[in-house]
Formats: sequence, C-alpha cells, structure tokens
Amino acid sequence: MADKHKVSSIMLRREKREHPLVLVIEDDRFTASYTAGILHREYDLVLAKNGEDGLLQYIEHAPDIVFVDIHLPGLTGHQVLKALKIIDPNVFAVMLSVDTVKDNIVQSAAGGANNFLKKPFSKERLLSIVKMSPYVQGISRGNSSMQSY
Repeated sequence: MADKHKVSSIMLRREKREHPLVLVIEDDRFTASYTAGILHREYDLVLAKNGEDGLLQYIEHAPDIVFVDIHLPGLTGHQVLKALKIIDPNVFAVMLSVDTVKDNIVQSAAGGANNFLKKPFSKERLLSIVKMSPYVQGISRGNSSMQSY
C-alpha cells in the first residue's frame, strides 16, 4: 500500500518540519471547512475526505496531529486509527464525532486515541487540542525562540 521508506521516515520528516502540520480526515464538508477556517491561519493543513485517503496523506505528509471522524465512508474512523497506530505507533490522534455514546469514546481510548472532540466544537477547544500534541509543542518552542531575535 505504501512506500516503506516514507513510512520509516515519518518521525524524521516530522522532526525536520519548521511549521506544524495538521491532518483532518473528515467527510462532512461543513466540519472540514469550519476546521480549515480555524486552523489555516496558524498551521499547515491537509484534508482527506475518507479513511483510505487519510492514511495515504498521513504517510505522505507525516503530520504533527491528525483528527479522524469516526463515521467515515469506507474505513471507519476506528479502523483508520488502528491502521495509523500500525503505521506510526507515536501518532497523535484525536477522534471526532457528533455521536458521543460511551462505546465510541471507550473504543477511541482503547484504540490509542489521544483525545476525543465532540462536534460541534469551538475554535478555542480545537486550538487547545492541537497545542496538546507534543510534536506541535516542539515546533512551537523551536520557532518561538527564533522569533525573539
């Protein structure tokens, strides 16, 4: 499915990045547009409309954080999370859903999600979760020292 060299270089490519990159795997146009509108000012952004494309985009771009909708066409968000954990055990993944039944939250946590974001969400909540990613934090600390000169 994927170039083994790209998969094995995810961490290295992430570490060399100078600006944080967010991947959003979301099939709902409104949510994708809303999220992009908030994030594009501060972060580089990649959008995917389904799980299969999301996995390919993850391998291609090695994002610092990935948001995964639970109810996607084709692969479900939980299946995408499982695949992401195989591709990159250190993935920082946040599950998205309007459906906050206990099973979805428990399954997300059991699958290795770092957080769960209920839709609809506020700009503040989205940005605070992005800043929780250790990869985003590392880039932000590195850039903030450079900007102080």
